[in-house]
Amino acid sequence: MGQHAACQHSGGAFDQALAELTEARAHYEAARDTSPQGVTAGLAETDGMLALTLISQDRPDEALVAAENAINAWRALLPSNPKRYGYRLARALSLGAVPLGRLGQYEKAVAVGSEAVDLYPRLTLRAHVGHIYHASAARVRLADHLRIVGRHEESLVHLDAALTAAEVLAWRYPTTLGSHLSWLRQVEARTAAELGLHERAAKAARSAVTLCRSLSDRGPAHQAQLADALRSWADLRASTSPADAVTALREVVEIRSGLSSAQPEEHRAQHADDLWALGDTLSALHRFGEASSAYGQAVELYRQAAANDPAEEPRFVEALDAWSNRLEDADDLVNARDAASEAATVARRLADDGQDSHLDMLAACLYTLSFLMARTGQEADAVQPARESVALRRRLTGSQPDADQTDLARGLNNLANRLIDASLSAEEATAAYQEAAAIYRSGTDDVHQSSLALTLANLALTLADTGRVEEAIAHLDEVIAIRTRLDPTPENRRSLAISLCRRAKYLADNGRPAEAVPDLDRATTVYQALSRTEPGKDDTEHAWCLKVTAIQLARVNRVHQAVETLDVLRGLARQNTSPHLHQIYLDAVAAVRDVAPQLVELPDERAH
Repeated sequence: MGQHAACQHSGGAFDQALAELTEARAHYEAARDTSPQGVTAGLAETDGMLALTLISQDRPDEALVAAENAINAWRALLPSNPKRYGYRLARALSLGAVPLGRLGQYEKAVAVGSEAVDLYPRLTLRAHVGHIYHASAARVRLADHLRIVGRHEESLVHLDAALTAAEVLAWRYPTTLGSHLSWLRQVEARTAAELGLHERAAKAARSAVTLCRSLSDRGPAHQAQLADALRSWADLRASTSPADAVTALREVVEIRSGLSSAQPEEHRAQHADDLWALGDTLSALHRFGEASSAYGQAVELYRQAAANDPAEEPRFVEALDAWSNRLEDADDLVNARDAASEAATVARRLADDGQDSHLDMLAACLYTLSFLMARTGQEADAVQPARESVALRRRLTGSQPDADQTDLARGLNNLANRLIDASLSAEEATAAYQEAAAIYRSGTDDVHQSSLALTLANLALTLADTGRVEEAIAHLDEVIAIRTRLDPTPENRRSLAISLCRRAKYLADNGRPAEAVPDLDRATTVYQALSRTEPGKDDTEHAWCLKVTAIQLARVNRVHQAVETLDVLRGLARQNTSPHLHQIYLDAVAAVRDVAPQLVELPDERAH
């Protein structure tokens, strides 16, 4: 019965295989008293096949239990016949590492895999083809888990040893073991890429594709392996040559489409994942129409999977939420809002079970929905989902006092923004900003500090609008100090310039124009630097900064410098040719003349 179940597994009849293995296990348990050693061995074999079948069905928790049963049984039998049972123990250990990895228990997977790899060389069947194959596979699994935990050099050592054996096997048995070598090459490519060995990574990925292509006419399993190899190649090329990645991904999608049509339950999810990757790569090339089509097809496949299997609903929700963000990036705001609304509806139904993972998902969906409702003119309606998202975050962090509160801080920031957009309670918004800032202040990494700066900038704006200008200036002092410390990325430099201009405005409006000028000079320097790397992107903000600078210089009787600043602004307006920038220039001239009437005597052309 166990052998028949193995045949069912190899043929893809997983449910029937599981039923037969479960029945076989019951027979062994019933016969335990008649032949203890034979029954223990039979149970171990059955549990090993059960674990393999459960892994194939992506049921790692159950697979781990079966694998541990097999390991314990073979370990108990080992002293009675090391030659016979050592090989089986090594195979069970290597198999047991797989569900551990799927469950994210990578350190345990490394320990179990290491024991398997250490055991193989001590066995007497070292030259047997099956032994060589399984020893090589054990090394690859171990190498992959070592890569994940950051032990890349050790990973490559095991990969090199596995590749030596696999190349010999593939040369002797190209049809049956060529795909094994391809799998090794894909793992090698990922590991080499993470170590920065890009030439080796590219060579390994190309080799995997070539091997799989030579076998792809031998059936669906080999076609799926070709799709996997092409996907690995595309992932490597996405950042350096996205056009090449798109070509590879289109072939992947074509292969998956055929496989998914024939066996939808087995291939639909991977087909959707590949379409999503194609969408991301097309977006990077600014081919948004094609990207939107790929994303839409992926979402429909996730929808079909969820309709067929409720366990797939969380992935469907994640896809809808992500798609809404992609649509928002493409300025398709109404469809983005509708996708977010559907995601929140499904997530709310899932969250009825009270599981933290589903509550977390609902909170994320409500966050996205509130933001997109505000973007589509529903400012007042956007407040309620923002409030609910924050309430869920409080509930989740309340049950886990040591949990990261970053998502709560993001939710509070979003709630405050929605309150301001809807012209509701500025007091409640201020309290939300302050609470978010307190959470971000506890983190010292750049991400927390950048988020703190953004939150404090929003808080300063709200305080200034309610007449608390001195408090706003104090918060902007901290924002500017943070932005100055952070890495000088264009985004950080841009945010620094905005904060400098805003503080200058508040200082000037508060009767302190002399203090405003240095901030404006510094902001102008930042914008000039940005214009050298990204010409034209910040011209409007640069022009506004020059306008305010000229006005403040005139207010402190530095008229000559005010005129020079107007000349710079005129040059920027001419270079940009935008009517808006020309109007900023004319407004600046008029405002300076109001402050310093002596500029009326300037030649007329200075105002044109």
